[in-house]
Amino acid sequence: MDQPETIIDNETLELLAECLRYPTEPTTEQARQTQARLTTWDPEVASAVGRLADAVEADLHRVEERYTMLFDLNPVCNMYVSHHIFGDDYRRGAALAGLRAEFMKVGLSERGELPDYLPNLLCLLAQMQDPDDRQLLLEQLLLPGTQRIAKRVSDNEGPYPEILRGLPRLLGGQDLPPEDEESHQEVQSHV
Repeated sequence: MDQPETIIDNETLELLAECLRYPTEPTTEQARQTQARLTTWDPEVASAVGRLADAVEADLHRVEERYTMLFDLNPVCNMYVSHHIFGDDYRRGAALAGLRAEFMKVGLSERGELPDYLPNLLCLLAQMQDPDDRQLLLEQLLLPGTQRIAKRVSDNEGPYPEILRGLPRLLGGQDLPPEDEESHQEVQSHV
């Protein structure tokens, strides 16, 4: 099996990470830059990022509200990657400690979030120089975690679900299978 490698460059990874953080006024410009860079790699995700820019520009407060409802108030769809892999198991604590050490190693701030917050992990991946470390982060956390988050996001309004469904492809993983009804019902019961 070939080892996964991101199909987008590090600068685009960091821009995409900013688009997946809580929306702010600068999100519009960051999303426009990301859209332009993603067009050649994945037109579907680029289009979704463009819709994010449009939505933030049109009504930032509405996008903030949707983001909060989808990711902060819905435990099934949170952006903490290791939670989707380990749950509240002790292995999550070990993963968080290891990630914190990696953040310190590359001199990257966690920006007030846990180190497994998806945007933080994308920035960490972009900063890692060692190919083996990058590979481990992709295989052990980012690919399985983003696939699980993408499966659990069922919000049909707004661009975040489309961006998240395409993220595993951008990280060198496979397309997601169609959403199953059980997963959809699990998310809906928490929204």
